[in-house]
Amino acid sequence: MATTFELGDLQQPKGHALLYFTSTEGENEVLATYVVVLPIAINPAKYIPPAFAARMTHAVAAVAATALPPIPETMESVAAVRRLAVFRSDDLLNGGVIDPDPERLMLATHEIAQEYAARYQRALDLAPEPEPKETVPDEDVLRWVLMGEKERIGELAKLTGQLRYALEGNDQHLLEAAMAQVHKLKALLPEKYRIGEFLEAARRPDATGRRLAELYIDRCYKLSNEEYESLAQLDREIERLQQET
Repeated sequence: MATTFELGDLQQPKGHALLYFTSTEGENEVLATYVVVLPIAINPAKYIPPAFAARMTHAVAAVAATALPPIPETMESVAAVRRLAVFRSDDLLNGGVIDPDPERLMLATHEIAQEYAARYQRALDLAPEPEPKETVPDEDVLRWVLMGEKERIGELAKLTGQLRYALEGNDQHLLEAAMAQVHKLKALLPEKYRIGEFLEAARRPDATGRRLAELYIDRCYKLSNEEYESLAQLDREIERLQQET
């Protein structure tokens, strides 16, 4: 039967649609169901126990599209169905006027679901293959991977200088570039270096931010050198400065 696409592209169905009919009985009665084309067809025969399968006289066909519920249910109005389709980004199909006999409704729904699935498959067959994205290795990350932890801390100190220079010069582009580099380096350093806290402090544009950045870098160096006795004093100084602001 003739079906109208009220929402969506006839040539490129999305694979999921709300389908509604207008009943010949009852004033403005609307009946609707949901049609979906399965991305992977289901072969029900695979899930039927052998004892039951042996008794079946006909082969079970694979299911590529279905309508749920199989018999459309009464809806408030066409506007309500349209609103739902818009909210869910579904296609909206108008199946036309129909006798609300359950058997007739089920047959019409099945026919439209199969027609919709066929249109979807044609569109899928014509769709171009996506071009593979060429992954370009990040040279800095490759270089950092080959370094030891102490060398990575040295790289962090260099990036801190760039970050502070960008902040004090109000250079947003340089700031974002330095931050991106620090985030990449952060993934190669253990949690004990507290790089997240360092970043939060280093981004502060005031003198306290500069001093905190220096303290965090000093802490990283001492931690990498296993100078644990000096860490307590540094942590107290960091905490004091953070509490003052």
